[in-house]
Amino acid sequence: MCGIAGILSSDPVNISRQRLKEMTDAIAHRGPDGEGFWINPSGQVGLGHRRLAIIDLSPAQFLTEVGDAADLLEAEQGAVEHMNEDHPEAMNLYATRLLGAESAEWRCTGCDPDGMDMQAGTATLRLDFPERVTSAMALRKMLVRLAGEARAKN
Repeated sequence: MCGIAGILSSDPVNISRQRLKEMTDAIAHRGPDGEGFWINPSGQVGLGHRRLAIIDLSPAQFLTEVGDAADLLEAEQGAVEHMNEDHPEAMNLYATRLLGAESAEWRCTGCDPDGMDMQAGTATLRLDFPERVTSAMALRKMLVRLAGEARAKN
């Protein structure tokens, strides 16, 4: 057995990893061996799953481990809002100088221990972090560090 949960909403405020985690926790008996989450870049669809390990697959092979990142996941929505409201120039720097994208109104759509998802219009990007982050403070430090690296690039 496995379990899948999802949210579809025209308002991205209604979708968060925390809410998806609550939903997948309710079906943990269907898949106690792993879990994963995905929120589309527009923030209008969120999916969560629970996995029963019938075949011995390592979670690292197919999903981001979040078991050690409760603090980060709890702070994710606030971090997304903060980046979009207070640091649009940093978002554009990440996109243009670190990822080689065209300048646009890049917005953060989510983050996890391994990276940050970004969107401008219909274009999406994934900024992979050089090291895992598992707390809000570690995320802040990583984003400051990457902004500095982006500013240093010409």
